[in-house]
Amino acid sequence: MTRILSKPGDLPALPATLAQIALPVVELGQCWFRTHAVARPPSFFGRAARHRFDDPQGEYGVLYVASEPAGALIETFGQLAGKTAHHPRPITMQELAGKALSEFQANRALRLVDLCGPGLARLGADARLFSGDHATARSWSRAFYSHPDQVDGIYYPARHDPSQTAAASFNESLAWADISRRVWGSMGVSLTGFLFLLGFELRFLCYGSVSINLGSQANQLRFKLVCCGRGVRRRHECSG
Repeated sequence: MTRILSKPGDLPALPATLAQIALPVVELGQCWFRTHAVARPPSFFGRAARHRFDDPQGEYGVLYVASEPAGALIETFGQLAGKTAHHPRPITMQELAGKALSEFQANRALRLVDLCGPGLARLGADARLFSGDHATARSWSRAFYSHPDQVDGIYYPARHDPSQTAAASFNESLAWADISRRVWGSMGVSLTGFLFLLGFELRFLCYGSVSINLGSQANQLRFKLVCCGRGVRRRHECSG
């Protein structure tokens, strides 16, 4: 009889035969997006073993990118806001003003281990690889890095929004070309739409209160700013 686990627990250890398994590989030549400090360049390969797919030994760096701007936002600010139980998750214009959204592209298509489809099960893994313990994920990252298939990195669903996809690239020899860069805090209506959909509450530093109506032919987004001392909450309502 098959035993069903009521508590999945930690992801099982790496398969001893992983080096002999053909990795599920996807080649993507698309543009990528990344949220980063305004004063820093978008391309950064971290070696501090702080993030999910970092090398636990610090031998190689890892660059984290998202397929869409929304993914770049939620993977950065979702981690910051996730430290509080408050909902909607608060975020300030000061935080947004310090971060930029960059669009850039590698000089060739990335060959990535595809964790977004059935290949995940074939590897003996499951969703805990991109949503569970970081230490376990780092050991898998190192195994992919040294695998004979010589991939450039890992393609996986974003933890804070699985409908978004992200990549962790550990090929530092690739050249990246900047396409565009904008400060998150300067994006106006497009930014408020992202925040609303992703469950954030935008806070300002001001006094008094004001209502803003932004209309379009398709729908109307109504925003109400409510001040509480120096903090302001922006509430959103959608109407057809």
